[in-house]
Amino acid sequence: PLGRPLRAAWSHGYNLAKFALLYKTLLVILRGRTNSDGGWRGRPERNWHAAVAGAAGGFLVWGDGSEANVQILLYLFGRVALACYRAARVGAGKACADSAASACSPYAVRVSPPVSARAASAAIWGAVMYLFERWPQHLQRGLRSSMNEIYRADDTLRD
Repeated sequence: PLGRPLRAAWSHGYNLAKFALLYKTLLVILRGRTNSDGGWRGRPERNWHAAVAGAAGGFLVWGDGSEANVQILLYLFGRVALACYRAARVGAGKACADSAASACSPYAVRVSPPVSARAASAAIWGAVMYLFERWPQHLQRGLRSSMNEIYRADDTLRD
């Protein structure tokens, strides 16, 4: 009974280690190609270095389409969308360039529940229910199974 969760946990940890190694290696390579100041701080020298190294790691390590990796991608997608929203609200370029750490904090901008949280919830729930009714085969298996249990179980009881 514990075999599958233990294998999944090991696989996730192994993928994280592979990603970190690949990411840091690519940063070293990119840093060497861009007139570095000579010091190694373990961080990207240019913003695009992080994007390129992250994209390569995502493609090579996380892109196999396994259920666990798809769940991680969905989790990250939501976090990225929220971060982009917050960055747009505070003008991340200016706020972070001023090196005001508090301005770059994930808690610096609160999502206003009356408008933005309700709009986001409406868009997400509208989209997922449309997909469930129109193209359920494209939803992740675990999500589709839960939705079938919640929204289709009563259909079989009536028959």
